[in-house]
Amino acid sequence: MLRAFFEIIVTELAGRGWDLNPCLAFTKMSNSFELLRGPIETIQQKYEILSDIVTEYNGKVHGSQSHIISNNSISLIVYYEVLKATEKK
Repeated sequence: MLRAFFEIIVTELAGRGWDLNPCLAFTKMSNSFELLRGPIETIQQKYEILSDIVTEYNGKVHGSQSHIISNNSISLIVYYEVLKATEKK
């Protein structure tokens, strides 16, 4: 409901010629990470899915760190952020 109200306000102000880009640049974000483990092919698929989901919610993937666990398996930490209003608990 709050998101819908925000969108109405943004649309109304933009219609009146307001430049809202500087205001929207300070939107509160929530930082998080996911630990992905398994074969390289599986990690690639999981990373693509996670990246698509984060992007769908106007978030950003910031980076990752990988570690070799054993033969053909890795551990990958993916750091990302999403808008606090869209954060799923």
